[in-house]
Amino acid sequence: MGYCFITRNTGPRQLSHECCPTNPRATIILSINPPTLCSSNSGNDTGFISGQVFINGSPAEAGVIVSLSLSNPSLGILIPTATITNATGHFTAVFIATNGTGTVSIIATLPDCPGTIASIPITIIDCSQPTATINNFNAAQNPICTAGTGGNTSNLSGQVFVNGSPAGGITVQFQVNDNNLGSVNPPSATTDAAGNFNATFIANSNTGTANITASLPSFGTNATTSITINNCGV
Repeated sequence: MGYCFITRNTGPRQLSHECCPTNPRATIILSINPPTLCSSNSGNDTGFISGQVFINGSPAEAGVIVSLSLSNPSLGILIPTATITNATGHFTAVFIATNGTGTVSIIATLPDCPGTIASIPITIIDCSQPTATINNFNAAQNPICTAGTGGNTSNLSGQVFVNGSPAGGITVQFQVNDNNLGSVNPPSATTDAAGNFNATFIANSNTGTANITASLPSFGTNATTSITINNCGV
């Protein structure tokens, strides 16, 4: 493939220091599934690492050593901490969360190609305590008109996730920063089985920017979107 190896009596082959990373150039592609894990004893604490080594843009041959380490070793363990590529340059490993919550990065390097490095973050949460997010909360029509000068309504929509999955049956409440600008109907909604919710903002006769907040009382989570209200009769 046009790159050099150091010959060993036993064990995997090494890329020559003289040949990489500058000529040829080595790169590492790295991923983990899932990217969010649970802390020990609170749910799924295992992530499956996969990666691939490339030399000059082509997959490396079998036997290239990949070293794996953690930015914060107190949060988990890697199995193994060193592995080798297969015939298509791929390698695998496992990360297991062992202690508490936080963010840790998996770092992959090629010992025989100094300076070749890749990293990927993992978020570790306490899955025994549900966490919720409101995704894609927005107004379908923006800007809109004041009452009596044009279309003065806009559909509001969003999706609720609990512990990373769409959640049905969740109450969503709406609040407008300035009641003189308009109101939301209904003032609260319940998510469907896919976590989706809808409501309608209705503008009054005043111009301005309405900031609308959707909140989840059960989780203390909120999201905000804005609608510009113009006098369309001018």
